[in-house]
Amino acid sequence: MLVDLSTDELFRKPTLAFAEERAARGRPVWTYEFAFPTPAHDGRLGAPHCLDTRTGDGLARTGHAAWIAFVRAGDPDHPAMPH
Repeated sequence: MLVDLSTDELFRKPTLAFAEERAARGRPVWTYEFAFPTPAHDGRLGAPHCLDTRTGDGLARTGHAAWIAFVRAGDPDHPAMPH
């Protein structure tokens, strides 16, 4: 629980505050939260850093395509992105 609270204070809260400030100024903002737990070690690791890019399935491909679309056009939406 301490790790979860620390992560929220150090990363999640400042990131969301930045996104909300940017949105309030009328700027486009996209955020995502990856909470898919890895099955390794009976799920005790939760959703470790970079797991979203290493799943080796449609999730990783969709995520990679979102990053590429964002770099190319400034918008992470692409045809394989779920709504």
